[in-house]
Amino acid sequence: MPWFALSFLALVIVNSLHVLPAPATDTINMLDTLALTMAMTALGMETRIEQIRKAGPRALATGAILYMRGWSAAVWRSRSASSGCSAEPERFIDKKTNNTLFEMPSAR
Repeated sequence: MPWFALSFLALVIVNSLHVLPAPATDTINMLDTLALTMAMTALGMETRIEQIRKAGPRALATGAILYMRGWSAAVWRSRSASSGCSAEPERFIDKKTNNTLFEMPSAR
């Protein structure tokens, strides 16, 4: 297994156990966003119009569809959050032990 995959799994475990304080987690998330932004910028700077032409209209249409899907999901999410819709998941609870069996995102 590649080292970065093992590192990712280790960080998932650390984050799930809430070992780090909230300010440290917030700082790491900010650095993660910065690194992702830099990576996407670097990819964009390497892209040339000729490469897009070679990929053809089908690839361009796929990219446009995925972009619009992401954009519409972000708009929907922000509108549902501002309209007072509950983002709380629906919990299924065992009546004998009163433990949460699983949670599902709210359909509201």
